[in-house]
Amino acid sequence: MKDQNTIRTEENSAEKWDRGRTLMLESLYKPDDKLRGCAHNQGCYDELMTIKDLVIEYVRTLDNVQGTS
Repeated sequence: MKDQNTIRTEENSAEKWDRGRTLMLESLYKPDDKLRGCAHNQGCYDELMTIKDLVIEYVRTLDNVQGTS
């Protein structure tokens, strides 16, 4: 992932929180071939993917602790 945009400085904390959550979700959606390979080798690939899905759902529904944007 390449950062392509400069963010304006007058952004409020709620907007920063939302952007941080979006970046976290991008990191969770991005395939990690090495980690998945390890999970296959250790026989826990399905469990890893289940946990990943649960974490994604949690982050998606996480309330903005900085207020509303």
